[in-house]
Amino acid sequence: MTTTMNTLVTEQQAAALVRFAEQYGRGWKDELHFQWMRSNYPLSPQEDRPLLQQVRNYLGGRWLLRTSLPKLREIAGGKQRART
Repeated sequence: MTTTMNTLVTEQQAAALVRFAEQYGRGWKDELHFQWMRSNYPLSPQEDRPLLQQVRNYLGGRWLLRTSLPKLREIAGGKQRART
């Protein structure tokens, strides 16, 4: 896992978050928070589920409120579209 200096989220975690956001659209943060509370990611790819849970466990809701999709895309680089 690679962590950039200006953030605590890894490239792989950022890519999973970008895929999640693209799947759920405008309300992605609310939906992610909802799924975090249940530790259940029914529509996410199996390999993204532990990454989403890691973000919850280590960064949490305050971090989610402060982050943005463009920043996550930047961190993820080309990895956000690695899986379809």
